[in-house]
Parts: sequence; C-alpha cells; structure tokens
Amino acid sequence: MNPQSRNFCPRCGSETDVVQREAKPQDFCPSCSEVIWRNSIPWGGVSLVSDPGEIVMIKRGNEPDRGKWSIPAGFLELGEHPRKAAARELEEESGLTVQPEHLSIAECVAHSHPDGTETFGVVYAGRLKECRRQDVCVRRC
Repeated sequence: MNPQSRNFCPRCGSETDVVQREAKPQDFCPSCSEVIWRNSIPWGGVSLVSDPGEIVMIKRGNEPDRGKWSIPAGFLELGEHPRKAAARELEEESGLTVQPEHLSIAECVAHSHPDGTETFGVVYAGRLKECRRQDVCVRRC
C-alpha cells in the first residue's frame, strides 16, 4: 500500500477505493465521487559553496540513506516557502545561517521512493563567504 494513500475521504469521511486514473492508481471516494489527489511531499535544500570550491555537506542521521552524505535539506512546514525551508534546514543541520533572499534556485528534483512515497524538492544555491563558528567546518568532498 502506498504510504500517501488515504483510507477515508477528507471531505465526507467515507471509506475510499483505489481506481486507475491516467494509468496510475488514485484514491477515489465513491460516496461523493471525489478524486483524492496524491501530491508529492515538498522539501527544500541548499548547496553552499565557498570560494575554493568546497561545499557544505552533512552526514544523514535519519532514513532514508542514514549515514550517507547530503546537502542540508528537509521537508517544508505548513505554509513555508521552499527558500525559507532551505535556510532553516541549513541552520538546523549545520549551524550555518544564510538569508533566504541570498539563495537562488539551482535545481528541482522529483523522486519516487521504494515505499511508494513521492517527493518534490527545490535545491537552492548560495555562496559561503565565511564561517564565523569554530565548531563548523567545510570540507572538500
């Protein structure tokens, strides 16, 4: 079963069925004839590069890909702009701060996970001018 499936209609509370729509399984409410859309889960990430060509990377502490290297990234909070989410995740995961308006879109990424979850991310790029913190380092990867 797809983790993004809904067992009950958010509109009327009736049990849903799965129907084929445009060659894809889609949740459907037979009571109110509504399609319950499965939307990708949005996330934001940031790729900060320093003048000598180093990039800020974090070692993932959670699944998926626990223990692997990644750019700082994470899911958007409700109503949060992807650019602000990218800046927030950078600070949460590395301790580095950046003003969201100093980030520009580098890439958009859609990913189908093995468990059926669909995600969509916006990766932002920025320059690391200097690191004022003594406990954070940037390494060439």
